[in-house]
Amino acid sequence: MILKKRRVGIVGGGFGLAVLLPAFRSISDCDVVGLVASSEMKTKAIAEKNSLSSVFRDWNDMLDNGNLDILAIATPPELQVSIIKKAFKKNIAVFAEKPLGLRFEDAKSLLKQYKEVSPRNFAFDVEFMEIPKWKQTKALLVQGQIGAIKRIFVNWNLMTYANLNHLSNWKTSTELGGGALSAFGTHVFYYLEEFVGSIEKVNVLLSRDFNDQRETDTFLQINCVFKSGAEGHVVIHTNKLGGPEHRIEFVGEKGQILLLNTTSDYMRGFKVYSCEASKDSSYSEIPGQEESQSEFSDGRIDCVRSLVARWMTSIANSTSSTFNPGMQQAFRNQYLINLAMKSHQTQQWVDVVENINE
Repeated sequence: MILKKRRVGIVGGGFGLAVLLPAFRSISDCDVVGLVASSEMKTKAIAEKNSLSSVFRDWNDMLDNGNLDILAIATPPELQVSIIKKAFKKNIAVFAEKPLGLRFEDAKSLLKQYKEVSPRNFAFDVEFMEIPKWKQTKALLVQGQIGAIKRIFVNWNLMTYANLNHLSNWKTSTELGGGALSAFGTHVFYYLEEFVGSIEKVNVLLSRDFNDQRETDTFLQINCVFKSGAEGHVVIHTNKLGGPEHRIEFVGEKGQILLLNTTSDYMRGFKVYSCEASKDSSYSEIPGQEESQSEFSDGRIDCVRSLVARWMTSIANSTSSTFNPGMQQAFRNQYLINLAMKSHQTQQWVDVVENINE
């Protein structure tokens, strides 16, 4: 018996073309029928170059006439909200980017609508936990290799294309859902809770370089306390020369684990190290599953592919309402971003409500 492939539409000619298109195309039961870019001319050019079967005027046309099963979105956050709402009305499964929207009110309205639609097929594109070395790290923490986690330190230094070229667009605008908090802090909030558990309170500072005249945030500092009593300390700098580094250090009762990547690929190049709780001990690499050879030059594609493959399995097994990362995680993430902005504006610690849903 030949199974019918799921018809997939993509909105977004940047990340959508570079990552979502090859990721969804690599899934055997998905058929990408069209991709809508910022203009009809660009959309036609992309369709022709990538042998897409359909050309749509815009995302409304795609949702009305594409006969879609799945919609993947890579647009500015404010536009994403309207697209998701229409897709929900048509019971089309949604693969959404972060942040979910610009405001917490957006997330509340989407959650309300999501609970009213069936089937509840929704995935939230936060990819780091798909990396094999990250899965290995979480397994080590769950197994208690370093005992109870007392502190977690994150240092993420990079130079984005937009900052390197001093661009002013939505990706650099704090108000429009760009900047360090929305682009990178969203990832960190999600993986902090995946590794350590629920955050109980946060204190956040956003800033930019002194001579940067853009309304942006290129520096983000997060201090947090987890429900477990552990402390988190995060520094993200998206305008830093001197080489990238994504460093996550877990300090436990019995030792420390270090997850480290110093390559320019966001997803590839991570290694895991550990040391015992001794003044004389130093980090040594922990052997584990190595990165497999990939047909893709961009590590993000492999991670999105892994996420989509899990999601397809959950849809097939009718367990998509509990899929992680799904709507609950997207809603929680937007809530934490909202609290981060509140903390920054008030310069105070802000309490996190555990099960906020309205």
